[in-house]
Amino acid sequence: MSIIKNKPFYYSHYFKFSYFFALMLLLSACQHIQQSQSLSEGQISASESQKIDHLLMLINQRLEVAVVVAKAKWHSGAAIDDPLREASILNAVAAQARATSDLDSVFVRGFFQDQFDAGKIIQQHLISGWRQNPPSTPFDVPDLARDVRPVLDQLNPQLITALQDSRPLLKNPRVQAILAEHAQIFIHADAEIRQQVIQKALQTLLSNPA
Repeated sequence: MSIIKNKPFYYSHYFKFSYFFALMLLLSACQHIQQSQSLSEGQISASESQKIDHLLMLINQRLEVAVVVAKAKWHSGAAIDDPLREASILNAVAAQARATSDLDSVFVRGFFQDQFDAGKIIQQHLISGWRQNPPSTPFDVPDLARDVRPVLDQLNPQLITALQDSRPLLKNPRVQAILAEHAQIFIHADAEIRQQVIQKALQTLLSNPA
């Protein structure tokens, strides 16, 4: 009699256990499929992601220098465009890249030209704003030779090294997507120009990854 009474209880637990076991198998299979899909789509490792983030942080540090340059040029009246200075820097970084890496000179020049152009977007935006709103003009007067060039001289070799580490990864479309996504986190500028700055700064990286 006790056995008959316990049958519903026994079967109830049996089916619950069977259902739970089947569910676990299904979840495990789904997870395996998702992992396989991620790998086939080019999932990258944490160390590779860190290399991309490090490159973006250096790009942002270089773009921050554009604010100091804009202040100096505002007070001096110098033109935003300085082709001779840009050409000198491009020659220097291309030579440095040849000596310290196997990066292609065309790629290096293209990347640093992008940084010049992105920086000039920031400079033009700031100077235009100061012209329209004179009370907002900066009081500090930076010196380019003292306050800017030593910073760039330190950043440029770091950028070359970061490019050397990151460029092979950019052949992976997933890495290109992560570069564009993480740029929204690491690259800062005023809201009105931020997307334009990001697009310009990453132009060579995304258009010439091989």
